[in-house]
Amino acid sequence: MSLLQPDPAQSEPRDSSPVEVLVASPERLGTAPGLDGIVRPLSTQEFIDTRYRDKRAVLFRSESPRFASLCTWEELNELLLLGFGQGRMRLVRDGGPIAERNYTTPKFGHGWRGPREGEVRLDDRRLTAFLRKGATAILRGIEDFHPPVRLLVDTFEEALGSYTGVNLYASWAATRGFSTHWDDHDVFILQVAGAKRWHLYGETRRFPLIMDSEANLTPPPERVWSEVLRAGDVLYIPRGWWHDARTEAVDGAGGTGSLHLTVGVISVTGFDFMAWLSGRLARHEAFRRDLPHPSDVTGDAHYAALRELVLEELGGDAGRRFRSHLRSTWSEHPRTTLGPYLEPWKSPDWESHGIRLRGARYATLERNADGDTVLEANGYRWTFDPRCMELIVPLIQGGTVRVGTFREAAPEGAPASLADEFLVLLVERGIAHCVPPDPAFDPSTE
Repeated sequence: MSLLQPDPAQSEPRDSSPVEVLVASPERLGTAPGLDGIVRPLSTQEFIDTRYRDKRAVLFRSESPRFASLCTWEELNELLLLGFGQGRMRLVRDGGPIAERNYTTPKFGHGWRGPREGEVRLDDRRLTAFLRKGATAILRGIEDFHPPVRLLVDTFEEALGSYTGVNLYASWAATRGFSTHWDDHDVFILQVAGAKRWHLYGETRRFPLIMDSEANLTPPPERVWSEVLRAGDVLYIPRGWWHDARTEAVDGAGGTGSLHLTVGVISVTGFDFMAWLSGRLARHEAFRRDLPHPSDVTGDAHYAALRELVLEELGGDAGRRFRSHLRSTWSEHPRTTLGPYLEPWKSPDWESHGIRLRGARYATLERNADGDTVLEANGYRWTFDPRCMELIVPLIQGGTVRVGTFREAAPEGAPASLADEFLVLLVERGIAHCVPPDPAFDPSTE
């Protein structure tokens, strides 16, 4: 008999039920690869309220290769030719990684000088040889350089309110890439081309974390589900579900390649909420001070004061404020606007330049207790003069705003130079992009 009693919080039963299979008629699938089309016959809201909330695995069958436009074999070859595979490519075979040096070659050949550090490129001959022997090629973060997938990520982040990233997987042999494992984030497997067999084993710990209080190292002994995904199918695997996969022959044609996208949706947990709460509490001197010494007779009063501040921050609409903060701190993808002037305000056509706030899509704007203007956008929090509130509003609402138009938004009675000084500050600090004027733009149509 064990003297250690189970923790009631960890005694939830493991759900190892078979995966739910849903099929939508072709006319209901839609053409856009947004979440609405992906989870048919459910609506996005139905999926979130039921399967996503309860972390139930679902297979969404399709009768058409609806993801062909996301990435073709030709586009994959083109991406690798352009060098996007360098530093992004990873090969794995039967659970083990293959060292990069085994499928790269020096840029300047194998001469007596040898390769310089970082000056290597993919070796297509050696790469193909590994793939023939059962390796899986992974192109990580493809949304960073492939626009169709970038648009897909935008739809996921908008619908699910969480960070999203995409890896591409290409394989030809019936060999596992990764060994049986679980992920600390939810994944949507979008089968683009070919076929792949997936094995699910259920979960051994509900809602596990990578940095967890308990180890979660041994998969269940038996599979609970095994099925083949074909082009157009989607498999949703909740975090914590053990799984592995192997390429499957299509219609008996051995060696047919499988191409799929794994859309990873980072889970937002109570620990993220606590991190936000800690940041809020750091504004209070009582939390920044040393805690009372054990001999300090005023210790209880100090802890009582801390408790009141916590309750104050948790009061009212704490959930809404946290979600708003979370969205406003997302970092958008880099977008350079290099031109003849790195200080565009010195350009003779400065007035025709456009200004676009970074992260405007999820930016938040408010006044603090002192009346200052507080902007949270693109992962940063900025505090400005109170007069800047009226200047920022057009940037949040209007996308790209011309400098000339921006000047008209200056508050009444403010110095004429205020708008320009503020614009220079925004561009200098990287808070906003400065977009060079479009020669085809007609100001009279604005």
